[in-house]
Amino acid sequence: MTGQILPTIGLFLLALVSVSLWTVRVAFTADRRLAAAAAVAAVEATTFAAAFSQLLGRIDSVASLAAYAIGVATGTVVALELERVVCARRAAGNHREQELVRS
Repeated sequence: MTGQILPTIGLFLLALVSVSLWTVRVAFTADRRLAAAAAVAAVEATTFAAAFSQLLGRIDSVASLAAYAIGVATGTVVALELERVVCARRAAGNHREQELVRS
């Protein structure tokens, strides 16, 4: 049992990071920050390949499938929350800049 716990947690974390990076990459692309998007894409692709190869190596394990699926779901939530915080801070900064210009 213990021999399966660490790889399962590792798969969860790889899926979480992969999806989070994918979401960040899409946000950078939408914001026209292409160099940043390309850099994140390289890391994201490597992370995805590692996660997917681990999943394929243990495709018959319900725990591995669940860990991957939960990692993807959690990564989506984490990335969207991070994006929400960054956008809110950016909007607050823009609001302050506008107030300084008006003064």
